[in-house]
Amino acid sequence: MVFFINYLTLRQVVTPDAPLGCVTATMICLTVATALFGGLAGDWIAEHAALRATLFLAALGAIALVPIVAWASPLLRLRTLDEAQEPRQTESVAEELAG
Repeated sequence: MVFFINYLTLRQVVTPDAPLGCVTATMICLTVATALFGGLAGDWIAEHAALRATLFLAALGAIALVPIVAWASPLLRLRTLDEAQEPRQTESVAEELAG
C-alpha cells in the first residue's frame, strides 16, 4: 500500500491535467495485460515444478526487477516537484475542454 500511494501521487503530480486520464488508463491496461502472462507463467512452473519453486521464482524475479526498474526510472534523478502544477478552476465543461 505504501508503494501504491506514493506511485499514484507522484504520477498525478508530474502528469499535466489534460493527459492524466489517458496516462492512468494506459497504466491500468498495462498492469492488467501483464498479469495474464504472469499467471500463465506461474501456472506452467507450478505444473512442471512445485508450488514452493513457483513462489521462490516469483520472489526472485520481483527482487531482481527492483534494481532494473530503479536504474531505468527517471525517479532517481527527481529531487523536487517544482514543475507540479496548481489545479485549474473552471466554470464549465466547455471552458475545461477549450483548455
